[in-house]
Amino acid sequence: MKSARAGLSCLFLAVLIPLGACRHYQVDPIGEKRGLKIAPILNETDLPHLIAPLSRTLREAISHDPRWTLVRPEDTAPTLHVRLLSDSRSVISRDPTDTGRPLSITQTISAEFWWEKEPDSTDTFSMRRIEVEGMLYTQPGLLASQDGLLAELADQLAREILVAINTDREPR
Repeated sequence: MKSARAGLSCLFLAVLIPLGACRHYQVDPIGEKRGLKIAPILNETDLPHLIAPLSRTLREAISHDPRWTLVRPEDTAPTLHVRLLSDSRSVISRDPTDTGRPLSITQTISAEFWWEKEPDSTDTFSMRRIEVEGMLYTQPGLLASQDGLLAELADQLAREILVAINTDREPR
């Protein structure tokens, strides 16, 4: 009797938990897919090696999103522009036994993005500025750790941009 009651309880929970989770994470109706072009990313930082992972991650995020489809540059579609503005690093701790080499670093990257409805149009999506931050704990292989952090920051930037363009899908 106890095992039947426990089994029934587990079945009850197995049905109710997913239903509750689905209700909590409901997505707005998607509507029809829209075309979007991505302009080359502009870089005003000292991180030229951030452009490739950010461009790749942003293109993948948009192409996997059910609301958007990437179109060719010659097609008529809104154009998304991204500009990396600044990057900064602050040292959190240093290794006193090794010439003060940083052990942990916080890196912040600021970017802005906007889109144009058509080339040479003044009809633009309001420019938005975003900032992402990551923490790097180093060991002797500092460069490998730094590359991992930049890939993580590129992912964060792409997610922030995608959330913003999905929030306001129509260029103003």
